[in-house]
Amino acid sequence: MRKFKNKPIAFRLFLRFINVFYHKRTYTGIENIKTPTVFITNHSQIHAPLTHTLFFPTDAYFWCISDMTEFRKLPSHAMNGFWPNKPKSTRWLYKILSHLIAPLSWFFKRANTIPVYHDSRVVDTFEITLQRIREGHDVIVCPEDWTGFDGITNDFHDKFVDIARMYYKKYGEIVTFTPMYTCPALKTNVIGKPITYNPDTNIREERKRIVDYVKSTINKMAKDLPPHRVVPFANVGKNEQPMSK
Repeated sequence: MRKFKNKPIAFRLFLRFINVFYHKRTYTGIENIKTPTVFITNHSQIHAPLTHTLFFPTDAYFWCISDMTEFRKLPSHAMNGFWPNKPKSTRWLYKILSHLIAPLSWFFKRANTIPVYHDSRVVDTFEITLQRIREGHDVIVCPEDWTGFDGITNDFHDKFVDIARMYYKKYGEIVTFTPMYTCPALKTNVIGKPITYNPDTNIREERKRIVDYVKSTINKMAKDLPPHRVVPFANVGKNEQPMSK
């Protein structure tokens, strides 16, 4: 488990408590890590944020929806982001639960997170990201949206590629993107070979090239593993989780 020596004692004790129930995950392909880099992974419901917060092999920072770091906003985000498709007969129960988990905002605010805003403050998201990379940290992004599930992942938002465009413009240095498959069923995470941003290519073309590469590589890494249940982005029951092959 990651040490987080610079974090409050209460935070570290909370991580140890979680670790009692959420046991160690392994990583393969560590030789592909060329720090600093931006890791692109499937969300796998809560598993990617939890797994990589607890066990990631480098001192990485995680893109986190800003609402998850704010006590008053977390319940609404939970209802709309975690449980949007729950039947009306049980929504009252999940609404209560959403308020019960609101204190988790304290945890997400103090973890190695970068708040992701969907308003004018998105500039802050990118500025903090550039700063963390400049400091030598890796960054982890889960760019899935709600559409286009192909059996392994949903479609990806492509604006994360702008991290590289902005970093090159500010520092004149190239950023790489490294695909990673988060696999809760096998308690393992596979790290693929990175792709390098090309500043000489039109940004729209570059977004597509990089998204196509990381998405297809994640799919291939998933299918190269032993058959397993895929935990999709959407919050569905185990019986609804498809097999990887």
